[in-house]
Amino acid sequence: MGAVNPSVLHPARLWLVAAAASSCSLAQPVHRVIGVPETVHRMEDVVALRNGSLALAGTIYDFAADEQRAAIIRTTADGTPIWEKSFGVSGNYDEAFSLRECASLNLVAAIHSGYDNNALCVVSFSSSGSIVWKKRYAGGGTARGSGMEIETVPPGPGAGEFGLIANGSIADGLAAGQLLRFRTSDGATIFNSSYSADPLLASEVFFTDISTLAGGDYFVTGGITFIDPDTLATDTDVLVARIARSGETVWAAAFGIAPENVRVFEYGLGIKVVPSGVAVLARTSDPPDASGPAAALHLLIDPATGQLFSSSVLPGV
Repeated sequence: MGAVNPSVLHPARLWLVAAAASSCSLAQPVHRVIGVPETVHRMEDVVALRNGSLALAGTIYDFAADEQRAAIIRTTADGTPIWEKSFGVSGNYDEAFSLRECASLNLVAAIHSGYDNNALCVVSFSSSGSIVWKKRYAGGGTARGSGMEIETVPPGPGAGEFGLIANGSIADGLAAGQLLRFRTSDGATIFNSSYSADPLLASEVFFTDISTLAGGDYFVTGGITFIDPDTLATDTDVLVARIARSGETVWAAAFGIAPENVRVFEYGLGIKVVPSGVAVLARTSDPPDASGPAAALHLLIDPATGQLFSSSVLPGV
């Protein structure tokens, strides 16, 4: 098993600067959500709602129209469709990557819009599928997914329910991580910050998922692409960062299984704060030279410092 070795990365490369319940059995087949001819549905996220139904977020590929539209679908617990909503601008590429249920039982969905220099769009739906509000935020537009969490602040200063979306931003030519905090009742922006590294050392930063520490900071994962100053070759490593509730970076760290001379695209796919630390699931390649098929990489990280507690690789996944 290949060892994760963050020490091969120069510490200066790791600074990020902020700019600005139910269960179901899988023992038998369930209903499929079936589209129309010449279309393909690809789902990216699913949520079990408190009323026992399911909600899915994804993309409809319409080959006849040569476009892709963001799709939100609600089904019964066994997969029978209840309603479907799609969003898109003709001639553009729009994708829904994540959704969550709010205390009001409304849904909020994160949509990457390719229209007008890219943006992150959030749409709030009632349980019947009616639109409550929709907002377009600067940034957004990467195709690697985004993670969302709902944060509830108890009565007192700053009380309320808020959405948090970790995303990749390619607006205005800047490939950066994006963290959006908004009020779930009306979409009002609390902060919308982008995070990048020294452009001489890294060409891209992106986020894919977020986990919260109750009453505390935010933890994100994604990737950071380094540039070799001599050869201009690039190498993408797993990025993990802790971000304060105000939006400032507390710490950031990069991890990779590949040797320095092997160029591999590695990045975090999911993150969760657990009692033993911060758990990250990432994409990598098979050891020992990290040049084989895709593999899964599991990291356990100290939430206080960003130091690595342990790692494991599951080859061929």
